[in-house]
Amino acid sequence: KVRYQGEPVAAVIATSPQIADDAAELVQVDYESLEVVVDGEEALKDSVLLHEEAGTNRVWRGIFEYGDIEKAFREAAHIVRIDKMHFHRFSSTPLENNAVIGQWDAKDEHIYYWCNNSFPSFAMQFIAAHLGIPIDRIRVQTFDIGGSFGIKITSYPQMSVCALASKKAGGRPVKWIETRSEHNVSSAHGNERTFR
Repeated sequence: KVRYQGEPVAAVIATSPQIADDAAELVQVDYESLEVVVDGEEALKDSVLLHEEAGTNRVWRGIFEYGDIEKAFREAAHIVRIDKMHFHRFSSTPLENNAVIGQWDAKDEHIYYWCNNSFPSFAMQFIAAHLGIPIDRIRVQTFDIGGSFGIKITSYPQMSVCALASKKAGGRPVKWIETRSEHNVSSAHGNERTFR
């Protein structure tokens, strides 16, 4: 089941970007249309589930309370009541897109990454789960990167794919560099939010 436009469904590993592009053109994927829900409040009705096994589209529900709220209202010079605040989806657009080199080392059964991920310890948790290996067998080295505006704090499936491809290629390093159009379609967009 493909859940969003841009979700990776296949990987092409090649010795050059040009060969990879040519090979990717040969990949044919047949899709069956699914009912689409693009409104967050409509999705909360759970008539169409994104992940059936979860049983709901609600990710989290909570109330934030800090300090003495009643006192703050009593002492406030002005009170503005907002019944609903709505924030549309957005996408950060850093100058440099996501990029990673993954290498499987068969000698010590470790995976080594060189990437521009801004929260590698978080990404390592996802990679370990994807690959079914202990987290202490993953090494990630990051470098100085420009502003990512939050879009590089997660792990993308391509990081795990680079390690798997390297393992299949006998430990040769595998590099993935995201194009701008790939970034716009498949990176982790800021989600739509409604507050009441």
